[in-house]
Amino acid sequence: TGGGTTTPTPTITAVQDAGSYTNNVAEGSIFVVKGTALCSTSTGILPPPRPTSSNGVKITFTPAAGGAGTDAYIVYLYSQGGVTQLSGILPSTVTTGSYNVTVTNGTAVSDPFSTQVVASKVGLITQDSTGGGLAIVQNYIGPGVDVNRLTTGSVNGVTISPAHPGQTLIAWGTGLGAQTAGDNSSDGAHHDFSTSMTIQAIVGGVSIPVAYAGRNGYPGEDQINFTLPGNVQTGC
Repeated sequence: TGGGTTTPTPTITAVQDAGSYTNNVAEGSIFVVKGTALCSTSTGILPPPRPTSSNGVKITFTPAAGGAGTDAYIVYLYSQGGVTQLSGILPSTVTTGSYNVTVTNGTAVSDPFSTQVVASKVGLITQDSTGGGLAIVQNYIGPGVDVNRLTTGSVNGVTISPAHPGQTLIAWGTGLGAQTAGDNSSDGAHHDFSTSMTIQAIVGGVSIPVAYAGRNGYPGEDQINFTLPGNVQTGC
């Protein structure tokens, strides 16, 4: 009798942005694919330039109307305890519209999963990586990193503190839009989207003009810089 193994067929249950974890993915943004049997190993975060295939796994966006598919850049593969998830960067060349997303795992290919690509969809990255709760915000108080928290102290060697009126903050996210310089540069390109579109931060119901809103030097990752007004309402 013969032997051998068969790769389980991957199944996609969701394709979502990596900030708010909701449907629709922006051009040039980081996204996640959830499902079963998507991969068989974990890679950790892959540094740029990122591959379009890792350990036999790739994510392909094919226009629903027909045409050639485009493989996303792989950010990570995750497989642990039967839970699998992928993360990738959608190339800016994938224009807006309806797409069928497939995951290839070895020789097995998933059924198509319908997904919408949009021009811009800002999603702030959250501290618990769920898309809800506290956002990852940095208090800019010097060359070091100080993460916004309710109390003052240190966590894993990083200082934490609450922000104060008049302080400059940096919010981290993804989905501001496509980048003509490309999405897989090893050093990342800086592009300020606020020079061509109106972008504001809203804190406590007050709209604040941003000083910078664009790539933070890494593909797909955006930062939004703004300064709290002196009369900003305190609290969470």
